[in-house]
Amino acid sequence: MIDRLEELKSYQENPSQYIPPAHTSSANPGNMLQVKYAQHSLFKVKKATFAIRELKSEYAKTATIDQEVEIKKKLRDLVDFNNSELNKVRKITEEMAQDLENPQSLDNFDIRVKTTMHATIIRQFQEAVVESENAQNEFTEYSRMKITGQLRMVNEDIDEETIEKCIENPKLAEEIMQKEIIGGHTDVIHLVHKIEDRLEDIKMLEQNIALMHKMFLDLATVVESQGEILNSIESHVDAAQDYINQGIKAIQEAEVQLKSARWKRCCVLICILVVAIIITVPIVAVKFS
Repeated sequence: MIDRLEELKSYQENPSQYIPPAHTSSANPGNMLQVKYAQHSLFKVKKATFAIRELKSEYAKTATIDQEVEIKKKLRDLVDFNNSELNKVRKITEEMAQDLENPQSLDNFDIRVKTTMHATIIRQFQEAVVESENAQNEFTEYSRMKITGQLRMVNEDIDEETIEKCIENPKLAEEIMQKEIIGGHTDVIHLVHKIEDRLEDIKMLEQNIALMHKMFLDLATVVESQGEILNSIESHVDAAQDYINQGIKAIQEAEVQLKSARWKRCCVLICILVVAIIITVPIVAVKFS
């Protein structure tokens, strides 16, 4: 199997440092940096998830405790790696959400662009979380199957209830094996240790699945909040458009009134001039007669 873990570690040796972008009049440059960094992290999560599925295939071929210990270490590293990268992406979505909560410095175009990019990152984040969770669930279920098989090796008639109790309590599995096999042979002890180690892995994966579920709940809250913010922004934009239309109508009415006033002023001046001529002509005629 290609060592995906070493390949992923190479990403962390020279990571692209993420610096939250300064707010400017245009949201696009900062948004593109956030989106690029988030997609890079999601790409690494996708590769790590594929590596977890490859570990499941390698786990099926293990024949010694040392091999399983090595796989367990790789699995823990991959799960921690995924959690770290997904937390980075979640932080970026929260930063973008905060920017959308304060849209005063953004115009309508910037708001739409930022909203689209934010929705895209959230969708990709959800897909990455689901894929990572599914891979871990598959590994967990296969581990349970293998533990069950090993228990049936010492007692073919063991019932499902006892198997479940052994999965939850390694000491009970040890007691059953001690009863079924005479003596404390080293192979039996190794088998118990293997079961205990796998139970630790299962508990670790279950905790991680719970963490993924919490991420989903947090993300759902953010999405719901963004929906309310977008509705508010849309309402303000519609109100502003109404005010603009009213202003245009008022300007048009003012132009009509101005033209009417000019016409009335001309009519008054003409009337005054006619009256002045009517008064002046008789006076001049009498004076020169």
